[in-house]
Amino acid sequence: MIDFRYHLVSIVSIFLALAVGIVLGAGPLQQGISSTVSQELEQVRQDKSDLRAQLDAETKAAESRDAFVAAANPILVADQLIGRSVSLVVLPGADSAVTKATATILQTAGADVTSTTTIHQTWVSPDGDTADARQQVADQVATTLGTDAATADGSMLDAVLAQLLVRPQATAPGGLQSGPDAAVVTKAVSELTKAGLLEVDTATPKPAELGVVIAPDAQKGSTDADKAAVDGYLTLVKALDSVGAGTVVASNTGVSGPTDAVSVVTAVRQDSDAVKAVSTVDDAGLPMGRSSIVFALTQQLDGQAGQYGLESGVTAAFPPLPTAS
Repeated sequence: MIDFRYHLVSIVSIFLALAVGIVLGAGPLQQGISSTVSQELEQVRQDKSDLRAQLDAETKAAESRDAFVAAANPILVADQLIGRSVSLVVLPGADSAVTKATATILQTAGADVTSTTTIHQTWVSPDGDTADARQQVADQVATTLGTDAATADGSMLDAVLAQLLVRPQATAPGGLQSGPDAAVVTKAVSELTKAGLLEVDTATPKPAELGVVIAPDAQKGSTDADKAAVDGYLTLVKALDSVGAGTVVASNTGVSGPTDAVSVVTAVRQDSDAVKAVSTVDDAGLPMGRSSIVFALTQQLDGQAGQYGLESGVTAAFPPLPTAS
């Protein structure tokens, strides 16, 4: 009997509490709750409006700054690379707009862009048959050029391309060190092209003093294959830098790429040897980044290297600017 009464009282208490809640919610408490919710909702709307206005203002300011830098760049970089030559190397996945803008700013600075070489995925493909064919072509081209295996920094393929595209400055002023004659260069480029490893915008590229490598943006969730490809491209960058007077790697990863992704720019910055010799620019899609490529090259000519842009691991946002004369 006691247990039955206990359960009965408990049930009645529950229904009484529910009834009281309904009455209060529909009556005295309704106005207070409704007023609180309305105030909080209005505050959220106001915060959203304020944030939108702040974002619009910052976007407008950034666009104005970019427009100013773009307009000032021709004056800023004028004659900075006069009498210098540059070979462009474009890696798979690189932004064509960045490549075009880079060539333009280099020419504006007075540089002679001697060639543009577009590397294909086969350059670093892990497929066994592709790797074997790649090595065979590398050996053939090395024989054509007379490349010594002992002098190759990294793979033979990287070494022969570096020998084709860049050349140290001659001891005497007024030119570059001598290399293979034009017929040999044409044959070597033809062999690499027929093998599907690359494309060059000229059958006989003139060797350049400097190299600029246009790399793709970083992508989140990079696979082991992507990391292996980046390691392969890093070897190519090192080979170019070891032969020529300086190399800059440029991409837009500091603007569009996630910070935890793999990229050629970050690979250079994380390599203890490359970071001391090769310069990088991670905002090449912006006017500031384009001028940074020019000034990074002038630093390279002085035997210095720096890492520039908006990503982690940078020396500064942009290289030191020339002092007014």
